Amino acid sequence: MKAKRKPGPIPRPKDKKKLRRISVFFTESDYQQIEKKAGSISAMPAYIRASALKSKPAPVPAKIPAVNLEAWVASSGLQNNLNQLVRLIHAQGISNAEIETARELVAGLRAALLTTGGAV
Repeated sequence: MKAKRKPGPIPRPKDKKKLRRISVFFTESDYQQIEKKAGSISAMPAYIRASALKSKPAPVPAKIPAVNLEAWVASSGLQNNLNQLVRLIHAQGISNAEIETARELVAGLRAALLTTGGAV
């Protein structure tokens, strides 16, 4: 009988496990330069590892444009309302006429967003 594997990710092979740690201290300016090159604090270990081993540095995650963040924040009320409507639909059901009305409203909203470049 096979032994049961513990839940969680599949363990790495022994030759791929990261078992050694090096602690390094940086000046504030060095730290900020590394953080800037890595793209984010969470990407710093991979960036430093790749740089130290002279391999291709880890890809820097793309920055989200400020206009996208503003649009996301502005649409949060709409997102919350949509989630509440979906919960209600799952709980109570919905008629075909109501579905068609909602489809027309969404199509109108989409058209307005596309023609105004996102400013409704």
